[in-house]
Amino acid sequence: MELMLEGLKLKKVDIVEKIEDISQNALNRTERLKMSHNFRLKEGYKIPDKVLLIDDIMTTGSSLYGVYKLFKDIVTKIEVLSLAYVKK
Repeated sequence: MELMLEGLKLKKVDIVEKIEDISQNALNRTERLKMSHNFRLKEGYKIPDKVLLIDDIMTTGSSLYGVYKLFKDIVTKIEVLSLAYVKK
């Protein structure tokens, strides 16, 4: 991830945290969709005007949607990127 951000000349700012650290791989679709409420902004960080949300795995989209909801009313621009890496 860091190499990709460096190549794109983007700065990583880790300002979101999970409320509960629950692994989603054992959850069914309905349970995963409920996980969109499991995020909060960390205290003490300045929120940038533009945000790029990056998710390494996207199954239901609940993580991206949950983080999007945190930012939607406080930033001017949000972009979403979901990445998958396949090792041969």
